[in-house]
Amino acid sequence: MQALMFLRGFGTKKQDRGRRNSFGQFVAMSVGEDVAKRRRAHSLALYIGLVFLVGLSLFGCDKATQKSLADSKPKSSVNPDRSSSNTSTSPEKAQTLDSNPASNSIPSNQVEVLLYFADEQAQSLRGEKRRVSMTEGLARETINELIKGPTKSGYYATIPDGTRLLNISVSDNVATVDFSKEFIDNHTGGSAGERMTVYSVVNTLTEFSTITKVLFLVEGQEVDTLAGHMDIGQPVGRDEVML
Repeated sequence: MQALMFLRGFGTKKQDRGRRNSFGQFVAMSVGEDVAKRRRAHSLALYIGLVFLVGLSLFGCDKATQKSLADSKPKSSVNPDRSSSNTSTSPEKAQTLDSNPASNSIPSNQVEVLLYFADEQAQSLRGEKRRVSMTEGLARETINELIKGPTKSGYYATIPDGTRLLNISVSDNVATVDFSKEFIDNHTGGSAGERMTVYSVVNTLTEFSTITKVLFLVEGQEVDTLAGHMDIGQPVGRDEVML
């Protein structure tokens, strides 16, 4: 009987040790799986962080590259209108006025002409480009624009107020220009002013290749002088010194 109980007790202890061994193995396996999961999670976090850092680095490089490209773009080389700082304007310089590329696009029904106005000291003429309608009476349109006066600062009108163009014709390279009586009556006088008026008309019209001289009429009649200082009884030629 005692031997039987001993055997039973021995068997029970053996079963308990077996259970403890199985439980230990289970715990070890669970711990191992947990460690493996933590390692995988840690590796995944490191991978995600690495991908994020690489993407951030590439984004920063791209922005730096764009900035570098933007900084390397050439600045505009378009020159401003330089005529306002000149005291005289030669024919070559006059062609550079209004050098903005947008002004080069001229409609087919218009043409660009060069008008001459006085400077601040009434010592020289300045050229101003202006567009007029392309008509058979292009010389008439040009003088009418001259009568309107300049549009630029530092340029001064040369035709007396109230003056009207009555007629204009061209024959044998001479333009005959007929002004209303205000051309003389409203003139301010002075030798410098008289020269500015006469040569603003002459130099403007002789920009046309078909005109080399200008004959002045007032109310259809020839006149000897405009303000008493200059002879205009004969056709007057271009004066480059005034430019």
